[in-house]
Amino acid sequence: MKLFMLLILISGALFARSVVPPRIVYPNLNIFEKAQMNDDGTVSVKATSYDEVGRFKRNGTRITLPLEQYEEFKRLSMPVFQMIPESEHPANDGRRGTAFSIGESLVLTNAHVLNMEFKNTTECADFQIKNNEGHTFDCKKVHYCSAFQDVCLIEIKPLTISKKACLFCASEKIQISLADGPALKLKASYFPTNNDHEVMTAIGNSGGWGIHISQGRGIEREINRFKFWAPIRSGNSGGALINEEGLVIGVVKQETNFKISQFTNYVYNIATPTDIVISLIRRALQDDPETLEKFNRSVVE
Repeated sequence: MKLFMLLILISGALFARSVVPPRIVYPNLNIFEKAQMNDDGTVSVKATSYDEVGRFKRNGTRITLPLEQYEEFKRLSMPVFQMIPESEHPANDGRRGTAFSIGESLVLTNAHVLNMEFKNTTECADFQIKNNEGHTFDCKKVHYCSAFQDVCLIEIKPLTISKKACLFCASEKIQISLADGPALKLKASYFPTNNDHEVMTAIGNSGGWGIHISQGRGIEREINRFKFWAPIRSGNSGGALINEEGLVIGVVKQETNFKISQFTNYVYNIATPTDIVISLIRRALQDDPETLEKFNRSVVE
């Protein structure tokens, strides 16, 4: 009932965001912020909606998930990070996106998240990534960026933090590396034929408000892009689009400019297919066999 009411709310607010209510399985859910375990073993999580002019809105709405579903959403979301500017400044409010780990301290994101004007395709710039525990990691090297396909492969530095084993113990330095954490796998090839039924999962820094997960039915392949209907918002750029196997099949790129129509041929979201991403990166890393080997470990053929 709660999910139905939330979909009604989203439907009424359709006139501003690229959302098609009949395609929604789950709206944007904040898996990591104040999830509550219920007496019946289910989990209550925060859900976001849209107001009448399309602004992303947090109004206290919650959705109840089966524990197994919550744990799966959490597992998929753990390798997905906020990509944020190093300095908090009003001018940087629009410069928030998403990156996700594919293992070996490597992340994928959009070129326009690294640099909104697509002018920087080689430098780390002033961005960090932030995990769900609040740790921030710096860029080590931009291995590849395509402004045309809007995708980047970036290597992330380890983070050194101080930690106490007990209240009166001396602090010790420990190193946290993405290489030791969870990672998503890339599906080497995925060519759906106007599939209206398969559930797609989108994970990203929705609205710049932290990592959210959403699901929607349907995926269509055009030559160099996917059209999908899992709800996203500004900030999801660079996030993962995941199929029912739990494999990444696309890097989320953008919403359409059409926000008013309820018809799926006008309102949809866009991702760059992983087979294109994989081909570009493999070609770019031919002279860097060590990084290429690391990248190839993320690919499921």
